[in-house]
Amino acid sequence: MCAEKLDLEKEKTAEEIKKQANDTTSPFLVKKESNKETTEKPEKNKEHEEQTKELEQKTGSDAVFLRSCKLYFLMPSTKKLETRGSGHIMILKSKSKLHKLIMIRDGIKLKGADHYISPSSKLVKAVNVEHSYIWVAVDDKSDAEENYKRTTYFATFKNEAEAEEFKKAYEAAQENNLAVFSEIKEQLAKKESEK
Repeated sequence: MCAEKLDLEKEKTAEEIKKQANDTTSPFLVKKESNKETTEKPEKNKEHEEQTKELEQKTGSDAVFLRSCKLYFLMPSTKKLETRGSGHIMILKSKSKLHKLIMIRDGIKLKGADHYISPSSKLVKAVNVEHSYIWVAVDDKSDAEENYKRTTYFATFKNEAEAEEFKKAYEAAQENNLAVFSEIKEQLAKKESEK
């Protein structure tokens, strides 16, 4: 009698374990849908909008371009790409009519890049990495531990459309800055000739 009772309890326990296993599936065993695009949280978008407005107020500049990116720079001593951080990259038009590129790193709110766009600095599409561009900055004023006279930057965007928008905005900024520099040069030449 006792042995039969033990066998019944073992069967019930085994059935309960099977039932529990069928009811709850480990998250590690469920196949994740990789085709879903991740969307940014509304709070994060709101935070970046506030950050952009604050930056525009502080600098007196207007944002011409604003997107998320991952920014890298070429370390001169090792000739290797180092991560500068993820954040929002902006092309701003200053009061002096010059266009400037600024990247604000997420979380820590430090400048990952801060320089005027040089008309002579070519923007090159990265060959091996999708949605990426490379350029050289002169006299970057970022919040890095050490700033170099010339810094090579590498930015990766979420998709090809954003990368192309960056290219168009960067090249338009180059043309604008070239026109502003030419105007300044003419004014200086005019002042020199008046002396």
